[in-house]
Amino acid sequence: MKIGLILKQIRESWSITQKEMAERCSVNQSTYSLLERGVSDIGIQKLKTLIDEYDINPNFLFYGAGNMYKPPPITKNTVDQKVTKNEAKILQQYREWEEFQKSINNLLFYGPEMCRVFNRLIELSKHGGIIDLKKL
Repeated sequence: MKIGLILKQIRESWSITQKEMAERCSVNQSTYSLLERGVSDIGIQKLKTLIDEYDINPNFLFYGAGNMYKPPPITKNTVDQKVTKNEAKILQQYREWEEFQKSINNLLFYGPEMCRVFNRLIELSKHGGIIDLKKL
């Protein structure tokens, strides 16, 4: 599928005129008209603007393949709504693993200091002393 026909399909799906689409592509209306008819070509930077600013799927824009728009970003909620029970279980395990990794990282970072505090608490408790947390 030629890019001019694809641009026309996008424009018509937005229900806008060639002039409005030309403005979005940063070209004048007569140039845009030539684009749709396949007589003229458009620079890659202007196409990149359509992709970035209007979330056009690059595969659709260049090849006419797939959905017109980029898929929305995947969030926890969208993922949880569209997965099988087995996939949900795997995702939950992954999330738990992430939390475990954070805990390990914290332990590695604070570990030596925590060990010093716990050793001091053990020593104080052995001697029956009152534990004053401010002196730790």
